[in-house]
Amino acid sequence: MIHHKRQENTPVLGCYRINCDGIKLPKYATEKSACFDIHADFSHQPTIQSYYNDEKIKTNTETNSFCLRPQERALIPTGLVFHMPEGYSLRLHPRSGLAWKHGVTLLNAEGIIDEDYYNETFALMYNAGTSDFTIKHGDRICQGEVVKTNIVFIEPINSEPKQTTDRAGGFGSTGVNK
Repeated sequence: MIHHKRQENTPVLGCYRINCDGIKLPKYATEKSACFDIHADFSHQPTIQSYYNDEKIKTNTETNSFCLRPQERALIPTGLVFHMPEGYSLRLHPRSGLAWKHGVTLLNAEGIIDEDYYNETFALMYNAGTSDFTIKHGDRICQGEVVKTNIVFIEPINSEPKQTTDRAGGFGSTGVNK
């Protein structure tokens, strides 16, 4: 894993570990990685909140692992509380290898941790595959990216927006082979 040196004027993401011995701090995998890896932390969570067949269940994690069944979604703890730099948010992205090889992804496609959120961060994981997938304590489960927050002023307008280009349609309207 790569440890980047702090450059002048680089924002700092504060990272509090709930159990200092429980989990590694997030790190970039390569020098040019856009995101840093975030790990599963079962050291302080005796149960995992999960939904399977639309039934809310709690699963014991005494084995320091969790079996995510096909079509199951679960809140996987990271053991981390982030302190955002002012004007930024943290985006959680799926790991492409988990999605490709196992069908395991983040259910909400991208988790957003706002600047004013001060609780443990969980990854909302989903198994879209056909086999059970075991998540072990310390496994890399998602990626994090700190993003500048762009606040816009939202105001009502009195007339429906008009088309300003030659585009026609929405979903699939631009085709596949253009």
